[in-house]
Amino acid sequence: MLAMQNDDTETEDIVYSFSRLMRYSLNHPSEQSSLLKEVEVNRHYMKIQQLRLDDRMDFLEAVDQDLMDLHCPPFIIQPLLENAIVHGNSQSLSKCTLQLKIYQTDKHYFIQIIDNADVAAEEKLAQINAGLNQERPKISETAENGFALKNVADRLMLFYHGHAGLQLYKTGVYTISEIKIEK
Repeated sequence: MLAMQNDDTETEDIVYSFSRLMRYSLNHPSEQSSLLKEVEVNRHYMKIQQLRLDDRMDFLEAVDQDLMDLHCPPFIIQPLLENAIVHGNSQSLSKCTLQLKIYQTDKHYFIQIIDNADVAAEEKLAQINAGLNQERPKISETAENGFALKNVADRLMLFYHGHAGLQLYKTGVYTISEIKIEK
């Protein structure tokens, strides 16, 4: 209310986005969400991140609206966005673009987080992917231990009964975090 009274629309927008993110987090007791809810809450998350990173990051969406009713575990997109920001965009000195892409083929649904920070090494991505496929990952003492990614991968496997997974890879300067769900 203070931001509204002072005509501070930027603060008002960020407080609103933060409250939506917190409400989704705190009021989501079920193990199920929808892509619509996931996309909406991540728009708020990205609004906060764009303010924090100022003009160093653009965020784009290419979302198939026909897939918005698809059921999914909650918070499968936000950790991937955060990972791309922390390990990609914030490590780059140049302006970066982060894209959320959701689409389908005949056999699969895809959720991709694509960034052009070009800081991820192929060897590191191979190591991460190997850790995602282990039942008991080796726990690291560093902050880069991949708990969030492993958590997303595990929840996808449980929710979709082994018919979904998470993989990270590079294509040129792009690093892609990809959720692949069998139809």
